[in-house]
Amino acid sequence: MVKSLRNLGAVLLADHPTFWKRPYSHYNFPVHHQFQFPASFNRNFKTTLTMSLNAVNQLQKITVLNHRSEKLVGLLHDTGSKDVVIVCHGFVGGKEHKLAVDLCVALEKEGISAYRFDFSGNGYVMIDNLVRESDGAWAYGNYMKEAEDICAVVKHLNGANRIVTATVGHSKGGDVVLLYASKYHDIHTVVNLSGRYDLKKGIAERLGEDFMERIKKNGYIDVKCKKTGEVLYRVTEENLMDRLSTDMHEASLRINEDCRCTLADHLFRRSGHFFRAKCFWFKVLIYFNQPQKMVVVNDQSEKLVGLLHDTGSKDVVVVCHGFKSSKEQETMVDICGALEKEGISAYRFDFSGNGDSDGAFAYGNYVKEAEDIRAVVKHFHGANRIVSAILGHSKGGNVVLLYASKYHDVRTVVNLSGRYDLKKGIAERLGEDFMERIEKKGFIDVECKKTGKFLFRVTKENTMDRLNTDMQEAALRIDKNCRVLTVHGSADKTTPVEDAYEFSKIIPNHKLHIIEGANHPFSEHQDELIPVIADFIKSCIQQDKEISG
Repeated sequence: MVKSLRNLGAVLLADHPTFWKRPYSHYNFPVHHQFQFPASFNRNFKTTLTMSLNAVNQLQKITVLNHRSEKLVGLLHDTGSKDVVIVCHGFVGGKEHKLAVDLCVALEKEGISAYRFDFSGNGYVMIDNLVRESDGAWAYGNYMKEAEDICAVVKHLNGANRIVTATVGHSKGGDVVLLYASKYHDIHTVVNLSGRYDLKKGIAERLGEDFMERIKKNGYIDVKCKKTGEVLYRVTEENLMDRLSTDMHEASLRINEDCRCTLADHLFRRSGHFFRAKCFWFKVLIYFNQPQKMVVVNDQSEKLVGLLHDTGSKDVVVVCHGFKSSKEQETMVDICGALEKEGISAYRFDFSGNGDSDGAFAYGNYVKEAEDIRAVVKHFHGANRIVSAILGHSKGGNVVLLYASKYHDVRTVVNLSGRYDLKKGIAERLGEDFMERIEKKGFIDVECKKTGKFLFRVTKENTMDRLNTDMQEAALRIDKNCRVLTVHGSADKTTPVEDAYEFSKIIPNHKLHIIEGANHPFSEHQDELIPVIADFIKSCIQQDKEISG
């Protein structure tokens, strides 16, 4: 199950017929913010309308000061994850509202920390008899003030070395999280539950049809409980104008293009305003958090199948597997997950003839696979994305270096365990007499040593492809502005660590990192490998932004 929401990068708008005065069609977001679920997705989720909610493991009371020095009181459901989701209540609501609690517990069960808090002047809900804890006077309106409350919470959590990966708001809170996203562009995931599009509507139902005349006459309206006659709150002309002057249409148009809005109303057509289906909709988040399948066609019209871990960032890192491997190799998956946690999109794919991609597997194919990378880079450029780095493991390490030697459009390259001299290592796989056998028979069939099962065929053409690939010459052609990181294990028995030192001698802009005791796939040293890669790529992306900015 997914442990992070960062790559959702979406605004989820959930609505329902009982509040159909603001149907989803009224949210006139730009085209790039919209998404429609396939009908089959709706059917698949109808069987799982409820989630069992267990007791909270850890609840930490955290108080945040907003920019007016008012204390905002909240509860952190801390799973230990660096990622935190901020959950915002609705009108005259509070952090103890059942929907907010259920959502935080559901996120917690998925390993995601969540923080629910009371907006300034809130925390008291008549229907639940809750007590207001946050400072400040409650006011009808206050939309932008509450957006600034979110800003204070985000700053506090960032200062505590946590990453706010998503904001969620219900009803008025849905409008507030959208307003935050329209002003601040630091969170790529926003979930809007039942927010109102036109804030001029809905006032008469609460205050009466003659609300403007009464406010003009008296200066205020006291809203009373219909049953007891008790005054619930006061609406002043200033409060009212705050709401009337808040333009959700204009705000939605200002939401950054990296924050994509998803219209999912039809999943909830039997739910009321408070979503009695509990956290059924949360499974939608899990669905969106899966990597997206993306197919690229290479210059030989072969389909290259890959998975995009999309955080919404414009930058993308292309991750390449090694010999006879695929995009599903554990290290490739872990690297993409780590980059994703840092807010960097990553694309792992199968070279032609490997995994799910078209084409026939061939021993060699170094240059052809470099051209596969070229097809991927061109695809992302055509989609207005920037391939900020390419990374390859083992044979993939050689391929990304070959790409950098021919094309000079990617300024960051990571080589994991690549081989410096491709004439070496063949005998270990094919036998010492491989050339004689190939000259005699025309090919060698490689079989599994344990089972004798046929694995792949090596032809003379394939062998010469590898023997003619000169990594020294390629390394010397890499542009001096291209930053290259080579990571190698000192205990690598497939490709000796000496190869890494050879690359370090001749690549002009090179950084070398040796992991003591690590083998070829770094199987027991992932905890050291992943931060080295992520930090290097993050630093290079930041340098590029500073140069271009």
